[in-house]
This record gives sequence, C-alpha cells and structure tokens, in this order.
Amino acid sequence: MSEGYNGFSNYETWLTCLWMDEDGDYWVEEAKNHRTATSLAEAIEEFWYNYKDELIGKNGLLADLINASFREIDWQEIALHIFPDEEEEEEDEEEEEDDDTDTDEDEDDE
Repeated sequence: MSEGYNGFSNYETWLTCLWMDEDGDYWVEEAKNHRTATSLAEAIEEFWYNYKDELIGKNGLLADLINASFREIDWQEIALHIFPDEEEEEEDEEEEEDDDTDTDEDEDDE
C-alpha cells in the first residue's frame, strides 16, 4: 500500500489537485454549485473524463493509460481540498452527537 504523497493519498491525487489549483478560482466557484463534497467530487471526475475523451478519445493506448491513472485518483479527497468546510462540519456534527450522548449519560447517573 502507498505511503501517500505530499499530504495526499497518492501521487495521482496530488498531481491532479496541483493542476486544478492552477485554475485559480474556477473550482472554488464550481463548489458553490454543489451542496456536498461528494457532489463536487462527482462533477470533477466527470469533467476530467469528458476532457480526456475530447482530447484523445475513449480507446487506445493513451486513453487506457490515462484511465488507469484516473482510477487511482481520490476524487473525494480533491473535492474536500476545494470544499474543506464540509469536512469540518461533519466533524462538528460528530462532536455534537458525542456531547449529546455524554449529556444523556450524565442525566442517567443522577
């Protein structure tokens, strides 16, 4: 199993995110059109597959090599990099649930 790469799960994810960061605010603006990071991840993946298909087609050596690399990309991780507030919100919700559980247990102790 891979050790990760520059803070990302693997090289392919890091490289894709690096190039997407070069696009400036495009993906940040695109994130505003999505309610969740999962929705954004799906849009990002679809964008890159369509872009690849337009440039080199769906079949052939280059398409196969790129498709193999695309399968390694963690699209959700990229979306969370662009849409980081969702990860924080999920953590906050988990903490609130834990706090509620603790409160219920404290009331039982009395």
